[in-house]
Amino acid sequence: MASVFLPILSKKSIGQLPRYVETASEILKILNRGAVNLNNTYRHLSTGSPQSLHTITQGYTASLHRHRKTFITSPPKRSIYHDVVTVERLQHAIRCDENKELQLQWDDGYVYEYPYVWLRDSCPCSSCYHPGVKARKLLFDDLDVDIIPSSINVAGDGKIVAIVWPDGHHSEYEAGFLRSVEFEDPKPATKAKLWGSELTHNLPTFDFNSLMNKRESLLQFLEDLRDIGLILVKNTPTEFGQVFKLAERVSHIRVTNYGSDFIVSSKHDPSNLAYTGEKLGLHVDLPFYKYSPGIQCLHCIQQCETEGGDSLFADGFKAAMVLKEEHPDMYETLASTDIDYFDIGYDLYKFHLRQSQKVLTFDRFGELSAIYFNQAVRNCRLRMPKENLYRWYKAAKTLYNIMHREENLVNFKLESGDIAIFNNTRTLHGRSEFQITEQGERILQGCYMDWDCVHSRIRVLREELGMPITY
Repeated sequence: MASVFLPILSKKSIGQLPRYVETASEILKILNRGAVNLNNTYRHLSTGSPQSLHTITQGYTASLHRHRKTFITSPPKRSIYHDVVTVERLQHAIRCDENKELQLQWDDGYVYEYPYVWLRDSCPCSSCYHPGVKARKLLFDDLDVDIIPSSINVAGDGKIVAIVWPDGHHSEYEAGFLRSVEFEDPKPATKAKLWGSELTHNLPTFDFNSLMNKRESLLQFLEDLRDIGLILVKNTPTEFGQVFKLAERVSHIRVTNYGSDFIVSSKHDPSNLAYTGEKLGLHVDLPFYKYSPGIQCLHCIQQCETEGGDSLFADGFKAAMVLKEEHPDMYETLASTDIDYFDIGYDLYKFHLRQSQKVLTFDRFGELSAIYFNQAVRNCRLRMPKENLYRWYKAAKTLYNIMHREENLVNFKLESGDIAIFNNTRTLHGRSEFQITEQGERILQGCYMDWDCVHSRIRVLREELGMPITY
């Protein structure tokens, strides 16, 4: 197996300074989060929750201690992401100066062309690339886009391409690295697994302690979350702060206008419909952010003993595909019309958030990538000529009805100790109505994470477990 240099990587650092900056930043975030959530907890305690302030304070103290150990006493762990490819020997290196590229031919017949400017830009030597911080040192000031090599040779028994450039600079490239390179932008294999009501009895389920202690379980959990978009975690302690532990096992928490967490229970002065006992229609959270949180975690600390309070979920991607098949004109309407979402009020601070989103949004390949659907926080001022209003309402109501079809709806009641974790830009969630009584209070603690952090964690875990990085 050939270990190879990957020219463009993500993390930057200069010596040891960023580690201490990062340390201070993490500690400040924890202290801030503790202050925010102790404030949230105080508000919750005033409603009569039996949870003790002492227990919650202990949780934040433990969190700070864990981060002190991680960021101060432990040295930074560095690893280089390699595209490891088993290759045959290089047979020929053919100059194509008229096209300003190098053609390489392998013993197994594989042929590929590499532009000269890209080869110069991707030189892995210590003058051009810093392996410690995984960053290119070569500046555009020193890059000639029309460069032509002075000499090109195959060396190392067909495992190395050696190039001398006009200024005398020497570059050597491992054949395994060059074999792994593709300049086209191939459409990735679809990862999303569409689902309906059948998922109710086949829901991917994980044990809390296993996720906290086993990397293999954590990796499977994150990949299922990526591909399916709805996961259930069982056997979680019914204490505040446990959802933080799980989120921090992955990466870090996304702070919003509701703080680093939110406690879903009845309030006398609710700042959100979730803090009432009323029915919640299927929706995604926080579409009024330009970059809405990608993942939501809901930890059931106490479930009401009365009727109602069931959790409802639907795969928005599946519903959209059904809409496209049955009503392509409505699909196009939701894919092309901007809708304003807003949130105005006070919770962590006084806020007035507003963002325009299309209900159906797409990636660069034209594939559906996110759904922004939330009836409660949709602005009544619609951005369309009034003659188009009926068409949009008809399309939105049809999509809503498709999501609520029996064959598309997952319906179950969270038990105390359960955490439901789902893709907030794909899996719509709701709740059936329930009555608030002294014996039937329903308490959930939730938080958000972002997909960038989850994808990063998947890659790190795969590398640590000796598995290929495929996404």
